[in-house]
Amino acid sequence: MGKERPDIRAALYARCSTLDKGQDPDLQLEPLRDYCEKRGFTVSGEYVDNGISGTKDQKPQLDSLLETARKR
Repeated sequence: MGKERPDIRAALYARCSTLDKGQDPDLQLEPLRDYCEKRGFTVSGEYVDNGISGTKDQKPQLDSLLETARKR
């Protein structure tokens, strides 16, 4: 008998800094979804910050993801 693989959960995060330049978070999320699917990971949530610059200290969806991860 082979080892059973534990259920691995993943949360996906994407950020687009502008809303008006044709940026689409799905361009980031699709490869992440594919990666998880190929490895049998369960996607427990997707977090997307739209119109949030990378230089901002606060990224609401990233903060939410991290808070959720802390709570397991």
